[in-house]
Amino acid sequence: MKYSVAILFAIVACVLVAQQQVAAKSISSKVSDKTNEITNKVDDKTNEITNKVDDKTNQITDKIDDKTNQITDKVDDKTNEITNKVDKKTDKISKKVDKKANKISKKVDKKTDEVTNKVDKKVNHIVNKI
Repeated sequence: MKYSVAILFAIVACVLVAQQQVAAKSISSKVSDKTNEITNKVDDKTNEITNKVDDKTNQITDKIDDKTNQITDKVDDKTNEITNKVDKKTDKISKKVDKKANKISKKVDKKTDEVTNKVDKKVNHIVNKI
């Protein structure tokens, strides 16, 4: 009977150890399952957030591109407008300068002719006296 109680205790001990191992495997499996579930949810959320950020980035980039194009168009229009005004003013100034230069040239020619005539008369008068 001594052995049978010892054997019985040994069997009970083995059963308890087996139950503990099953319970440990069950807990380990549950923890592993929960860990996988949490990891999957975190991955899903990370992907969702990444996609939202990418979408917003694309929207912002598109808006910036649109604004840049609008500004570029306005600057081009104003540049052309200013260039045309400057060209017109330059043409007016150039024409005025040409007119003034022609008047001055005519006056200089006239005065040169007058001086030449006076010098010729003086030279002829001096030559005639000699």
